[in-house]
Amino acid sequence: MQEFNADIYMRQIWNESRLAFGNRDHALILQHENLDKIWLPDTYFENAVRTHVQQETRTVFLYGDGLIVFSQRYERLVSSSWCSQR
Repeated sequence: MQEFNADIYMRQIWNESRLAFGNRDHALILQHENLDKIWLPDTYFENAVRTHVQQETRTVFLYGDGLIVFSQRYERLVSSSWCSQR
């Protein structure tokens, strides 16, 4: 098994009609304690040995039609049997 570090920004997108407040032309940006007020996915990385979320990078763009774009930065240590050769 090999381990490697991955530093990624991940975006997850879904629709939540219960949060709609107009149309796609309007959006709210939610950060910090406001993120505790809505449901967010609990993402799991199968081969992660260690995962750290940069809390200050967690951001939700909530569009008026209920579209949600959730973005956050992860630092991960991943274990893999995949071997890269040059």
